[in-house]
Amino acid sequence: MCRKKVLLVGCLALLFIALPLIGESAAQKHEEVSIDIYAGKFGMANYVLSYALGEIINKYHPWLRAQCLETRGVEDNVLRIYKDPKLRERVLFADSDSVRGQAAEGLPPFKEKVAGVKPLANIYSACLLFVTLKKDVKTIYDLEGKRIATGKLGSGKRGVCMPVLEASGIKYKDLTIDERAAASGLVDRTVDAGWTAFINVGKPAAVPAYNDLVIRRKKDVHFVGFPREIVLKACKIVGFKIASPYVYPPLSLGPTQSEPFPCLISINPWSAFAEFPDDIAYEVTKLIHEHADEFKTYHKLGSGIKASFGLLGVDGDETQVHPGALRYYREKGIKIE
Repeated sequence: MCRKKVLLVGCLALLFIALPLIGESAAQKHEEVSIDIYAGKFGMANYVLSYALGEIINKYHPWLRAQCLETRGVEDNVLRIYKDPKLRERVLFADSDSVRGQAAEGLPPFKEKVAGVKPLANIYSACLLFVTLKKDVKTIYDLEGKRIATGKLGSGKRGVCMPVLEASGIKYKDLTIDERAAASGLVDRTVDAGWTAFINVGKPAAVPAYNDLVIRRKKDVHFVGFPREIVLKACKIVGFKIASPYVYPPLSLGPTQSEPFPCLISINPWSAFAEFPDDIAYEVTKLIHEHADEFKTYHKLGSGIKASFGLLGVDGDETQVHPGALRYYREKGIKIE
């Protein structure tokens, strides 16, 4: 009887020793898979964080390997991959909801409608709004007749601001100056409101110029948002989805925000075409969330990548999300919005 017990214990011990080796052997036997990541323009946040993703994949995944490549930007990413069916099967890329909207409608620089671009996970998000020092300006309609710094001609932020103002129906004086000039103008009262973006909401102010107003000059900055219907109307004016309506809960924009704040949110995700394998999309999405804390060591905007945070900018529509990524979100009970 004792001998049987000894044999049983010995067998169990061998089994416990062998199981990790079996798992390790199975991982080693998996065929190595290589993907490319189109990162965008050199030095930009998308570029840095995409290279971070490549390093995280190569460091932690047993059989997936990634190579990161510099490109001319988000539009270039979509155009290059769309033109080559083989690239659609192996390339992940830095994307934006506005470019995805342009592509879907076939608007310049796209010569035809481009379907099948599916986000996997957010890189970072931007809340676009107006900033003012005037206490009596509570809503976008209070900007009637005011001097508004909409951004430099040709800038992406101005490209979103103009249809928002048009959708509101207000009349105003258009000041085509950058955010630093706008911040100075707010102080010397030559500007009534400025258009800007909060990156990865939660900072004391939007950009360095407005940080200066809050931190050094101790100015009481007020935020001016706009309702959902204005965002949707602005998208109709330009003919594609420039951003998504969003409501930030109290205190999201700092201690002066006591009420829910309606505005629009612009999302930069990692995306792939529908042809990109579901299992690879799942593995990449899983790695992004399991190592979310590491991205901030590469770039400060990486702090917006959270383990428990799902996709924004898809209006809760699961059909817009890559199936492989969606599988991960469902497993973890992570909400998409």
